[in-house]
Amino acid sequence: MRKCGANGARTAESARFGVCGQELADSAVRAPGLWRTRAIGLIFVTAVVLSLRGEIIGTNVPALPLTLSRIRQLPASDQSEWAKYLERSQRQLLEEQNALRRELKAHGLTQTTPAPAGKTSRGLLQNHEADWYGGEEARRIADIIVSYQTPAGGWSDSACSMATASSGTMPM
Repeated sequence: MRKCGANGARTAESARFGVCGQELADSAVRAPGLWRTRAIGLIFVTAVVLSLRGEIIGTNVPALPLTLSRIRQLPASDQSEWAKYLERSQRQLLEEQNALRRELKAHGLTQTTPAPAGKTSRGLLQNHEADWYGGEEARRIADIIVSYQTPAGGWSDSACSMATASSGTMPM
């Protein structure tokens, strides 16, 4: 086998392919079938590797709902506070549902309408001068946000902050 290095020593290229420099290029011209076979083999191996499925390392298990039976499994010293929290949450849910029913009835509606999608608070500029926040535009936006507020004081992150809620609009 021919030596290819400047001093006649074998190079990594000549050791790997058995040829070097121009001889490597010439061999591609003289034996195109060999290179085509290698290219097809490389494509096949790549396809096989890409088709292999990865192993699932872990999953996020959804949180279980808070229930009295789960609270009873807690240490006795924690049960009272969690039971109060659950009762308060259930009472607030009923208050919100009743408030929405009253609003629907007052406006002659039979079902809620979804809040329009739009920019969230991340879409509102927050770099205004201090006097802007006392102006008409700031007041208009604040009124819109409050129009989507639930009886418990919350509202949807996805509700459009540029359009006032209509009666019976349920925050999403």
